[in-house]
Amino acid sequence: MNVFCPECGSRTLLSPEKWRCSCGAAWEPLELARFDPDLVRQSDPSLWRYHRLYELDFAEPVVRMGTGSTPLLAANLAGREVLLKLEYVAPTASFKDRGTEVMINVLAHQHVTQVADDSSGNAGASVAAFAARAGMRAEATGLAKAAAGNRKLTETRTAFRRYAGQGHEIAVALPLRALVAEDVASMRDTFEAG
Repeated sequence: MNVFCPECGSRTLLSPEKWRCSCGAAWEPLELARFDPDLVRQSDPSLWRYHRLYELDFAEPVVRMGTGSTPLLAANLAGREVLLKLEYVAPTASFKDRGTEVMINVLAHQHVTQVADDSSGNAGASVAAFAARAGMRAEATGLAKAAAGNRKLTETRTAFRRYAGQGHEIAVALPLRALVAEDVASMRDTFEAG
């Protein structure tokens, strides 16, 4: 995967040995000069239909958990027709799964065996799940910033459970409060109230 440094402009091929630029900044994926729809694999409903657009240096992903193609739900909000993207049907119920699935596959093809993530919830759970599927050891911490509001702190508190998965020790971040029927009804009522 080709990357560039937004601070100094350096470019390189991403590798575990070069996990950041020599200037200290984090790498960013190199963007394509233009979008070519002919590179999209129409027969694949997952995010891997865009595989050739990512310019990855592997032919097929190691981990596929059905990420992508989350449904759109037509709704009327305050007299306007809108489409709601139902990300809660993603593997860990988070839009974070899209980037995580690509990231874990890049790391797996680079023979990485252990990953760590500092997350306030969704990202940590996503990284732990995809890493487990790839046979990696994962450590996900749930540090919430002190500046976050009380509601954010309440919703992002995490419980860590250690368990053995596929012969590897995994630390998984699980939200203390799961999405339940009452939450769905509350969201619907909010949208309908306009």
